[in-house]
Amino acid sequence: MIEPGLGGGVERHVSDLVHLLRDQADFLRMVPAKGGLLRIRHGVAGYPAELFFDPVREIAQLVMFLRAVRIQRVHFHHTVRLPWSLSLLPGDLGVPYDYTAHDYFSFCPQITLTSEHFRYCGEPDDEGCNRCLSVRPTPMREDISGWRSRYRKFIEGAARVFVPTVGVGERLMRHFPEARIVLAPHPEPSVVQRAPVRISAGKGKLRIAVLGTLNPPKGADLLESCAQDATVRQLPIEFHLLGEAYRSLAQAPRAALYVHGPYKDAELDDLLAHTAPDLLWFPAQWPETYSYTLSAAMHLGYPIAATDIGAFHDRLAGRSGSWLLPWNTEARDWNDFFARLAARGQDDRMEAARLTPAAKSAYSYETDYLQVRAPIEPAATPKSNFLRFTRSWRARPGFLMDAAKEGLQVRLRHAYRLPGARRFVTALIPEYRLQRVRRWLDRF
Repeated sequence: MIEPGLGGGVERHVSDLVHLLRDQADFLRMVPAKGGLLRIRHGVAGYPAELFFDPVREIAQLVMFLRAVRIQRVHFHHTVRLPWSLSLLPGDLGVPYDYTAHDYFSFCPQITLTSEHFRYCGEPDDEGCNRCLSVRPTPMREDISGWRSRYRKFIEGAARVFVPTVGVGERLMRHFPEARIVLAPHPEPSVVQRAPVRISAGKGKLRIAVLGTLNPPKGADLLESCAQDATVRQLPIEFHLLGEAYRSLAQAPRAALYVHGPYKDAELDDLLAHTAPDLLWFPAQWPETYSYTLSAAMHLGYPIAATDIGAFHDRLAGRSGSWLLPWNTEARDWNDFFARLAARGQDDRMEAARLTPAAKSAYSYETDYLQVRAPIEPAATPKSNFLRFTRSWRARPGFLMDAAKEGLQVRLRHAYRLPGARRFVTALIPEYRLQRVRRWLDRF
């Protein structure tokens, strides 16, 4: 399993797969480590449980190790933060590989299909994409044709390209028509979804909860705008962010917003019970590919409002007690909609129950994911040859750079969350240029 090492939904999905199939296969997990190294963790008996390889100077030794433990398949869960040379690894090993689309990086260098204003770009033609790249270029200064040509061979060469929702597959097929798309929703613990509770009309303020860690594409700025508008117009609405935002957001009494801070997944049920929201809202400004927080909301039976884009459209279609508004709905219009729910308890015009649900996938990770292959003979390599790769540090400039990055990350995060910091900084430097700094710091 090759991962970007950024946590979040990708890490959770890989962990769920490893746990689900732990009795049927041995999994090795590869992620970027400090100093530009690759870290491999595994449970294969007889070898060090954690190894580190330089992907430039030690690729031959990496291949030797993977052959020694008889790797039979490679699964890419991303390529961001990883050297492009790793795309050749399956060929060096002589094994098939899979790819899971957790976002749109394979055909959009901006990852989330958002413009420099961090809202859905509308997926323009090549000319429009190149205008975007003139403002936010790729590290190698490729045009969009060069970027997609490079990825086309990689994506279309995969034995399987897993997509968690229908919309993701449709987008990939437009750019990679020969890709072997497999619709496979992420495996999650089997939890019976409760029927959505109806919103009671005219009971007072509508309590709206937003879940998770919000950056601009996930709707942090829209949430703040709605909370400020609700206060200015004295609307019967209050917002609760169960999580945190990428910056300090205006809160009560200046805005009808209460930020409760980060939480662990196991704490979410209790937090929601304590907060007692009438509605859960997903203000995403990009077409998310799955959303585990949406899963939690659906499992618990909460009424849900979301932008009509990406996974929210695909997964909420046909569900009662759910509403979908256009992704570009402005704060004032969102609040008008929320005020109608507070007053009447329903708004049939936007209800997702009117939409035809997407076809269910017959694919099962539990029964279909592992394909039996003839055993690979282990390479005749003494296990002691790999002991020198247990060191997580090397005398390379990359370690000094990583140490500097970590210190800068901490300072920038603290500074950017000070009240008014964003307004001051972006007056000097446009937000999209700050994105370059975040990416250099590996803060995508």
